[in-house]
Amino acid sequence: QLEKGLTWLRQNLAALSPAEQRSALLTLLECGVNMDCKPYLNPPKNALAHMLATLRLRQLCGEKILRDSLMRWLLPTATAGLQAIGSDYGWYDCRPQNTLLAYDIASDAGWNDITAGIQRFWLESRSSANHRNTLETAQILLRLLPKVMGSEGQLPESSLTINDVSFGNLSQKIQMNVTQQSMKITKNGHGPVYLAVWQEWQNPQPWAVDSLFKVETRLEQGGQTVTSLRKGQAAELVLTLDALKSAGYLVVEVPIPASCGYGAKTQHTGAESHREYFWDRTAIFCEDLPTGRHTFRIALEPRFTGSFTLNSARAELMYFPVLFGRNEGKRVEVLEH
Repeated sequence: QLEKGLTWLRQNLAALSPAEQRSALLTLLECGVNMDCKPYLNPPKNALAHMLATLRLRQLCGEKILRDSLMRWLLPTATAGLQAIGSDYGWYDCRPQNTLLAYDIASDAGWNDITAGIQRFWLESRSSANHRNTLETAQILLRLLPKVMGSEGQLPESSLTINDVSFGNLSQKIQMNVTQQSMKITKNGHGPVYLAVWQEWQNPQPWAVDSLFKVETRLEQGGQTVTSLRKGQAAELVLTLDALKSAGYLVVEVPIPASCGYGAKTQHTGAESHREYFWDRTAIFCEDLPTGRHTFRIALEPRFTGSFTLNSARAELMYFPVLFGRNEGKRVEVLEH
C-alpha cells in the first residue's frame, strides 16, 4: 500500500496545490524516492510553512543550508527553549508542524544547540499540548524519545545530589536545611529534571526589571489617563505587559492602592486563563503567553482621600520565579470630588 501511495503521489504531483506539492515531495524524498527537486524550490512569499519546507527540500536534495536561514524563523522562550513561528491551528502553517520541520533541518545539519532548544520547548510546553493533534504528538515523540532514552532503550530514573546528599526519589517533596554559603548540585540520568532555587526578601525600593517582561501600569478615570484619582468615581488600573519571549504558566501580580476597593471583577480577558482578586492585589494567570503586548484592566473604586503607595506590579514564571519583570513603585493621590 505504501508503494502504491508513493507512486500515486509521484504521478499526480503536478496537479496538487503548491502547499500540497511541498508536503508530498517531502514525503517522497524522506521515503527514498528519487525526484527532481528544482521545479519546487521557489516558495511563495510570506508563507512560513513553504519557506521551511523549501529549506528541508533543498537539504534533502543535497544543498547546504545556512544556519541563519533557519534561525530567522525560530523564537526563543523564556526558559531557553526554541519554537518556530506560526499559529496554533490549521495544518500548513501551524507552530507544531513548523517546529517539527525546523527540528529535522537542524538535526540533519548537526546544529545540536538548536535541536536541544527545540527539545527543551517540547518538554516544557505542556500548556501547548491542547493545540496538538495525535499525529503531531506522535511525531514529536518519535524525535524526542531517542534523545532522552538510554542506550538500552529504557528511560533510567534520574537522581539529584545536593551537597553530597543523594535523592533518588524525585516524585516526593524534598525539604532540607542548607547552612553553607554555596550549594553543589549534581544530576544523574538521561531524564530531564526541573530544579529551581531562589531567595525571597523584602525590597523597600524595588527598581524596574525589563529584560524579559516589560511591565507598565497607569490609572484611568473617565476614559482618560490621570495622575490622581477622585474619591467615589470609578477608575481603572491598566497594566501593559510586553513579553519579549513567549512563556508558559505565568502569573502577573498587580497591587492596588490602599484607598481602593474593586469595581466589577472581570474574568478571562485577552491572554489570561484565570484571575483572582485579593484585598491588596489581583493575580492574573496566563497558561500560554505569546510574545508581544498584552493589556489587563482592573476596575477600582477609590473610597478614601490621601496619598497612597502603588507597589510594583510583577510578572513571573510560576515554576521559575527568578524569571520575571516588574516596574517601579509609584505614589497615588486620591482627592475629593
